[in-house]
Amino acid sequence: MDGTENNSVKTLTGERRRLLALVGFRILTVTFLLGATVALSYRSEKSWAPVDSILLYAIVAVYVLSILYLVALKYRINYRFQSMAQIFADLIFWSCLIFITSGLHSVFTFLYTLSIIHGAMLLGKRGAYVTAALSTLMFFGVLWLEANRIFHGMLGLQASFTELLVPAEMYHVFLTLSMFFLVSLLGGYFGEQLETREQILTKQRLSLDMQRALNRSIVEGISSGFMTTDATGVVTFLNVAAERILRRPYGDVRGHRLTDVFPRLAGILERELAGEPWERQIEISLDSGEEEPRWASFSFSDLLDAEKHRQGRIIIINETTERRRLEEIAFQNEKLVAIGKLAAGIAHEIRNPLASISGSIQMIQNEFPKDDDSRKLTEIILRETDRLNNLIVDFLSYAKPKNPHPETVDPRGILGDIVGLISTDTAFDHVAITVDIDDEPPLLYGDASQLRQMLWNILKNAVESASNTPAGKVSVHVFASGETMNGREDVVIEIVDNGPGLSKKVAERMFDPFYTTKDGGTGLGMSIAHQIIQAHAGALHVDSVAGKDTTFRISLPAGSGGESARKAV
Repeated sequence: MDGTENNSVKTLTGERRRLLALVGFRILTVTFLLGATVALSYRSEKSWAPVDSILLYAIVAVYVLSILYLVALKYRINYRFQSMAQIFADLIFWSCLIFITSGLHSVFTFLYTLSIIHGAMLLGKRGAYVTAALSTLMFFGVLWLEANRIFHGMLGLQASFTELLVPAEMYHVFLTLSMFFLVSLLGGYFGEQLETREQILTKQRLSLDMQRALNRSIVEGISSGFMTTDATGVVTFLNVAAERILRRPYGDVRGHRLTDVFPRLAGILERELAGEPWERQIEISLDSGEEEPRWASFSFSDLLDAEKHRQGRIIIINETTERRRLEEIAFQNEKLVAIGKLAAGIAHEIRNPLASISGSIQMIQNEFPKDDDSRKLTEIILRETDRLNNLIVDFLSYAKPKNPHPETVDPRGILGDIVGLISTDTAFDHVAITVDIDDEPPLLYGDASQLRQMLWNILKNAVESASNTPAGKVSVHVFASGETMNGREDVVIEIVDNGPGLSKKVAERMFDPFYTTKDGGTGLGMSIAHQIIQAHAGALHVDSVAGKDTTFRISLPAGSGGESARKAV
């Protein structure tokens, strides 16, 4: 419902309230005035006159009409029409009452002025004048009936005057009409003021409703969470963004203390309620029951009333999980840069002396017989020298990666070569490797040699993991994603092994340089694979827990990705 409709409803509610007051006033007036008249007549020694019966019937008629008026109010029948109908009915009723109670000199003549006031209240200035005019006409009607003695004989009435056109009676008529005129002027003035005041209030309500709607739209539309508490720390409001960040519905939070919703804010809230100075901003971990922790920042400010008194707190909530993740990535990259510089330095400082050592040992080795112990020692030195050289080569591959030279690559050829090489290793004879590629395989767009190295590192790692189980299985599935990422189509390569799985600690650090759980491993294989995937604008996701299968999901740009894939790589 918009502001105009809401304002119209409020206006109708005001008219309905005034009509209801008019019905109640009429019932009270008739009950006390006519009831008292009937009671006095009943207690007097005079016999019960027809007029007394008419007054009694009039009371009953007013009650019946009031019930009808209330029914009309209940069903919201046109309030303006009801106002006019009730005022007109009142004028007729008052005229009849005045006629049977001494006419010109009736004590109930003032009831006309009440109707004039009601007309001003319900219908405004024009209503007061129209009601005054109708009251004048009906009053003259009563005088005409009384002057002509109509119904007097039937009702046993006596005329209150013998001659109307005499100064005393004319003066009485003049006073009555003057009373109508003055009351209509006053009623019209106050009715106009009331109507003007209602128009002003209507505009103010409309402006206030629009302001409230605007404020609510702003609060509900902002991406930050918005929450308010009262002076005791009980949550009184939160917007949709806050519900989304907290992942809790409005009803589960409203009415609870902030410390019940966020126990980690207990100490902070105590300082806030005590008015102690603090930075009024804090970042805490949200206990969402998920594997990966979620973080959010809370900023406190005062909720003030119109007199600048603090009535509670405003709390702005922003989820910082992604920012912390990016900070961790940035920190990781800084470590990688440092490691890269270290690796380059090591390569330059060690590789050349290592080559000299290896060449010298080979020359010395030829001087010893084959069964000599010294020759065996030289073989150990050469083997370890080769191992150290391989480590330096890995260092250089990681520290100074080559820029990819992308081309369209068929994944069948790469995977076939890798599986063939792994199958020649007798240590993996009990591991079954299956490759599932669509009949029309999606083509990759990347550097063939780098993609080969990346797949070799990951697939070799999966086979080594599966070899730790009696019936090891490794499955490779290649398919088109069917989705677009940054305006391109991706090729997905899923590698699943049924090894012992990865613990949470290992899964978090498996791409860290030099971190390995294998004896003799350098800890650079998975780091290099991850680096190659990033260089190809791809993505790598690992799904594994201890005791369950491990899935590596690699997303790379497809060969049909066009310019978007080329730009990404």
